[in-house]
Amino acid sequence: MESNGSISKQGFSPGRLLVHFLTGTFVFAVVGLLAVGLSVFIDYLGRIGINSFIIWGLRIAEFLLFVVDLLLFIVFVLRTAWRTLKDLWKL
Repeated sequence: MESNGSISKQGFSPGRLLVHFLTGTFVFAVVGLLAVGLSVFIDYLGRIGINSFIIWGLRIAEFLLFVVDLLLFIVFVLRTAWRTLKDLWKL
């Protein structure tokens, strides 16, 4: 791989693409599960009577975590697809 992150001059590699997509999807899933865990924790805090202002702030953090994760995953997929298509057109 070149230093700028693009596929090397050796050409397109389906295996490399698969590993790249699986790794990105795994990271997305882990961060998404953290958002779910935060949601469960916030529900628990609400049931035991924690101040509603704190619950509200934590809910905002939960939604922001998930939205940023989702947006970055979409950027990742589009960027990887674009680079792959560019490398395929070079062949």
